[in-house]
Amino acid sequence: MNKLYFFATLLCLVFVFSSCTEVQLKISDPPIPESDRVVLIEELSGAHCTNCPKGSAAVENILNKYPGRVLAVAVHGEFLSDPIIGKSKYDFRNPKAKDLENWFKPWYGKPAASINRVPTSDVTEPYANSNPDLAGSSRKRIVKRSPTQHHIKIRL
Repeated sequence: MNKLYFFATLLCLVFVFSSCTEVQLKISDPPIPESDRVVLIEELSGAHCTNCPKGSAAVENILNKYPGRVLAVAVHGEFLSDPIIGKSKYDFRNPKAKDLENWFKPWYGKPAASINRVPTSDVTEPYANSNPDLAGSSRKRIVKRSPTQHHIKIRL
């Protein structure tokens, strides 16, 4: 028994002292090519969603990083979207948000986001991904050249 204890301790010490140290890799932001493309991010969110503040912060970071090039919309449909009694000042739910939330199905949790309503590579969540790489996906869409140029003139 003592030999087994000795070898187990020795093995643990070998693992502890032979482990590598993690070196943090610094990656700078790549330059963004000229583009006039505006990206639409539709975030499925809700008042009762505990992870949604993190999703909102990620969207806010993207808005700050690409000013004027991203349009973000928070969609409060049905799932986890009831106002918090005694805390919520507004009820953001509406029938169109519910319809949109249903259109994005299936998705497996909130926050979930869709970028330009382009299908994702994930067949289980084809439009609104509940674990999105918002920064990477939105950047890919922003830098991509638009195949057409649209100009809207409004006359009053």
